[in-house]
Formats: sequence, C-alpha cells, structure tokens
Amino acid sequence: MQREANEAPPAAVPEDPDLASATERFLTTWLVSRNFTAALKQVAPEAHLCANLSPSEKGTAHPSTLAWFEEIAAKVPKSTTLNGAIQSVEFSHPQMQEVHHRDKQAYTLARISDALAAMYSCSARNAGEKPGPADAIGKAYFTLDEYQTMFQPRHTSGDRGTVVLTWARRQNRWMVVAFDVVTY
Repeated sequence: MQREANEAPPAAVPEDPDLASATERFLTTWLVSRNFTAALKQVAPEAHLCANLSPSEKGTAHPSTLAWFEEIAAKVPKSTTLNGAIQSVEFSHPQMQEVHHRDKQAYTLARISDALAAMYSCSARNAGEKPGPADAIGKAYFTLDEYQTMFQPRHTSGDRGTVVLTWARRQNRWMVVAFDVVTY
C-alpha cells in the first residue's frame, strides 16, 4: 500500500540499517574514540554554519565546527561505550516519530517532519527561526526523510542540555546536516 505524500507514516518507524550504522559510527567515533577529525567527515558542508550559531562557554560563536564538537565532547564523561557516555531523552513533539534502534538507552533517534527539518536547518536558525519545544506547525509531512539523534551527557547531576543532530542523505550517504544544543 502506497501512502499519499501528505499522509503521516505510522507512529513508530522501523530502523533504517544504513542510518543506524551511520549514527552509531559517528557517535562512537566522536564521543568514545574522540577522533574528531574522522567524525567530522560525516558532517555535511551546510552544517558548518551551525557552529557560528551556538555560543561557546565564553559566550561567543565557535570559531569552527571542530571546536563545537570538541567542546561538547569535553562535557561528556569518557567511557568505552556510548551507553556509558550518553543517555537518550524523551520527546513528545507531534512532528517527530520514534525510530527503533539497538542502542535506545544511549540516544533517541526520531524521524522529523519537513517543517521541523526546515526549522532546525542552520540557515533557518541563522535567520532566527529556531523552534521551541511545543511549537504547533500544522500537519506533519514526512517527504524529506530527515531524522534527529538526541542525547544528553550521562551525568548524575548538573545542567545538561540536549544535543540534537539532524541527519539527511547527502551524496547517497547519511550525514549530519545540522547540530545544536537545546535547553528548555
């Protein structure tokens, strides 16, 4: 049965093996192995603008994407596993659908609507269009096939922002097309 383009897919989305593998590889390379150069090979060129949109601890823009990913990793406890370093977060946005994957304790993976994908893009955020936690943006359409990985550092106390990575296919492979730290 084929769906119309404007029909929302089922509430839970089955795992895409390529996306699951790309996500797992990226997070492990970045947060467990701490090989930033290798991890950043999965960051699309359009995502580099996001580094300039997120203030560093000093309150200024990051000088580079590498600096942004290094700063986030410094806040994540060192561990030999993703599950030891990061933890998944719950979401309840009606424009997101949970994706089943094998490391659900470490991170959340969700398919996002076209509207959320557009709002989380670096260019939209640069224009001041960053979405809030409960923005009502109309009917959900899922034609862009974009996803988000969300997690928090695994700490027992303290302020933990949620790291949000947006994924899309570029040059026939899954890549990070936007990134942010969200605090509510």
